[in-house]
Parts: sequence; structure tokens; C-alpha cells
Amino acid sequence: MNAKEYLGQIKRLDTQINLDLRELEHWRDLSRKISSVNFSASGSSTRSIEPPFVKCLDKIMELEDKINAEIDSLIDLKAEILDCIHSLANEDHQSVLEMRYISGFAWGRIANEMHYSIRWIYKLHDAAIAELQKNLKS
Repeated sequence: MNAKEYLGQIKRLDTQINLDLRELEHWRDLSRKISSVNFSASGSSTRSIEPPFVKCLDKIMELEDKINAEIDSLIDLKAEILDCIHSLANEDHQSVLEMRYISGFAWGRIANEMHYSIRWIYKLHDAAIAELQKNLKS
């Protein structure tokens, strides 16, 4: 795994958490809808008498557990990557990588925060990635 892929794990996991949160909201919306009860005698005797919202509640609990586990993984991953970033010798390299991959800042914001041009930020980033790649190999 190269340095960019290593750092990109945070974004991928964060995106997955956000997708799961949207799905969770969908299931919560479904659970709030009340379906009508069918009192007719016709129908299968093997049909579930469980209310439909119970399936929604099961799915909600399953998703909540999954999201909590993903958040725990994200916290651990960020701590691990932050330690790796802080192992770099150059503080500007550390700042660029931390702002970009931990905080998720756009290039323009990083340039403003560090008081450099975007072009210089790109050069710092490339140098930081090269340094990190070297550290990851050793």
C-alpha cells in the first residue's frame, strides 16, 4: 500500500459511515410509518403476525451496531495515521498531511491556514507523501 492509499483510508471509512447513517435514517423513517392491520380471515396460516415495524427496528439496531464499530475503527485509524504523520521530520509536511487527510481541508484552505500559495502547498504535499512513503517502507 502506498502512502496516498494509506492516508485515503480515512476518507473511505468516513464515506462508508455517512452512507450507513443515511440508510439508518431511511429505516427510522420506515419504522415511523404505521401500516394498517388486516383482519381478514383469508390468508396463509404461516404468515408472520409480527408487526412490520419490528423488522425495521431489527435493521435499525443492526445498523447502529455496524456504525458504532465503524466509528471505533475510524478513531483508531486516525490515531494510527496521526502518529505516522507526526513521525515526519518536517513540520510543514506534518501540517499539510494533517490538514488534508485528518481534517479534510481543501487545498485553498490549507494554503490560507499556512500562509502559502496553493502551488507551494502542492509541492509540500508531494514532498510529504514521498517522506511518508519512505517511512512506511522502513
